[in-house]
Amino acid sequence: MSARRDAKNDAAQTTAASCPKCQSPVVLWRLSHPHVDSSGFESYFFKCNECGAWLVGIVDPYDEELLVV
Repeated sequence: MSARRDAKNDAAQTTAASCPKCQSPVVLWRLSHPHVDSSGFESYFFKCNECGAWLVGIVDPYDEELLVV
């Protein structure tokens, strides 16, 4: 059995946002077992498919809103 995991098979849902650099739509596959920081925010690191910018996103635990930087 492989130790490598398929992220899409582990995804709980998707969340849409836009890239702050090029404004292209970005779809984030939220994991069913995400990394949660000490403040309770889910944190994600991903790349924009259009401009290649690396993005950081957090999901607010109160309103499930994705904030992308």
